[in-house]
Amino acid sequence: SALVRGGALMNIDLKVRVDLSGLDAEIQQRIGPMSEAQKFIDSEFIRMTDPYVPFATGATKDSALINTLVGTGLITYATPYVRYIWAHPEWNFNGAPMRGAYWAQRSWADHGDEIVRGAAQLAGGHAE
Repeated sequence: SALVRGGALMNIDLKVRVDLSGLDAEIQQRIGPMSEAQKFIDSEFIRMTDPYVPFATGATKDSALINTLVGTGLITYATPYVRYIWAHPEWNFNGAPMRGAYWAQRSWADHGDEIVRGAAQLAGGHAE
């Protein structure tokens, strides 16, 4: 999605890159793009991040479900105002302090290890 001004959609794309080089091809396939493990990471991230996303009408939190192709590793929040609400921790959002700015980073800090452990288990391994 492209950033468009003048009332059209603006977006925030969140992507985590993991270096899979050095792993054998079978393991890369089990944890790479469109694998069950990546689909788990994407869907669990969206689910666990939901309570952190600023909420007035639900459009921003719902935009992750609408604009994300689960399994690609790219989560997209896209609304006309998303960039404005992303970087303002001083704003008092409905549901604050949990719902607020930098929701993705805060959610990952709280739940990232748990999500990675679940993905590793799906891929037949374990997270350290």
